[in-house]
Amino acid sequence: MKEKGALTDWNEFTLIRDFRRSWCRERVTRHYLPPKKQYYRCRAVLEMFGPRVDPKSKKPLFNKASWKKANNFLREILRGFYSDPPGIANIE
Repeated sequence: MKEKGALTDWNEFTLIRDFRRSWCRERVTRHYLPPKKQYYRCRAVLEMFGPRVDPKSKKPLFNKASWKKANNFLREILRGFYSDPPGIANIE
């Protein structure tokens, strides 16, 4: 039995998401992760892909300057620049 108002497939949701944004905002809860969780997830991605070598240029994806920027980014995450302040949602 189909629930009234239930979405049946991904294409339907994509259309609603793109053309009825207020409908989505009312039904989808969104929040940023706390700084420590964000930090560890972003750091894991950087550690996984940073040392990889580009197949065309045969150079690592991250050079010294890129690693410096990545470390600054991680510091900003730990300081809470990319998280919701306690009790306040940035996305509404």
